[in-house]
Amino acid sequence: MPGMIQREMMPEQQEQGQPQEPQAPQAQQQPNQQAVERVVIAATKVIHDPKIRSQLIELMKQAGDPVKALVDATFLVVRQLFEKSNRSIPEDVLGAASAQVLQMLGELAAAAKLFQVTPELLQQAAQAGLQRLEQEEQAKKQAAPQPQAQPEQPAAQPQEQMMMEE
Repeated sequence: MPGMIQREMMPEQQEQGQPQEPQAPQAQQQPNQQAVERVVIAATKVIHDPKIRSQLIELMKQAGDPVKALVDATFLVVRQLFEKSNRSIPEDVLGAASAQVLQMLGELAAAAKLFQVTPELLQQAAQAGLQRLEQEEQAKKQAAPQPQAQPEQPAAQPQEQMMMEE
């Protein structure tokens, strides 16, 4: 909704003499919204597939904690979509779609009578999901420098020297 509010305010800003924002960002936002909608539609199909639906329900049952259940199920669905897309879905699109996937999984949990789903629970799960995402990103960053630090030339030099000596 903030995007809608900003768009509605732009004509007022023009009347008040405030500088107009360039039109290009709006054009870029529209394809992203379309991409988000495509991801949400794909997620809906995944969630409502009978086989996957039963797996999601079982996953949420086993989680024990409703927040953990929703976060785990959301990550599972979003990761599956990301992998099926050959990792081509932009992170901002996945993030925006994840909120709607979380909502759908909350509805699934409520329909399966796993736990009571409230707006507060969904908010807690969204926050927990963001924290988990941040932790995973930090873990990736910590793991990434290690391969770059490994290419040390001294280890290669003795092998070259042996080859030259023969």
